[in-house]
Amino acid sequence: MDSASYTFDVNHFDEFAAAVYNLSRLVQKMKDRHILELEEYQHQLLSKAQKLKFSPELLKLREVQERLAKGKDYVSAQETKERADKLEAAETETWLQKKQEWISRQETNWKNTKQQELAALKKRIQSHQEKQRKQRNVELERSEA
Repeated sequence: MDSASYTFDVNHFDEFAAAVYNLSRLVQKMKDRHILELEEYQHQLLSKAQKLKFSPELLKLREVQERLAKGKDYVSAQETKERADKLEAAETETWLQKKQEWISRQETNWKNTKQQELAALKKRIQSHQEKQRKQRNVELERSEA
């Protein structure tokens, strides 16, 4: 290998190494940005999540409980309160499960979108590297000829 071709190889290697470094930094920046965006998205989801609404049955039990307590029928009011508390706990648990499932689905969809973005970036990087490799080989063939 003559000195001109060695210089050509060293220069192209340096350019290639710099390009790979810059591209890997670009991928890392995108990953970091996705992490920050995910945190922000999670906060948005929590604020968008449907608020807890109790059933008409529970609301009716609470009204009955109040009327009984005002009427000084404390035993019946206590029994009604216990039934209402159990129903409220069940409704709250169901609501929390549905809310968590909804948030999980939304996050999964968001993550899939971001993974597709990252895959597209990696594919562009790969095609750019392949183009550089081909160009380098063509230039090497020209310099050797």
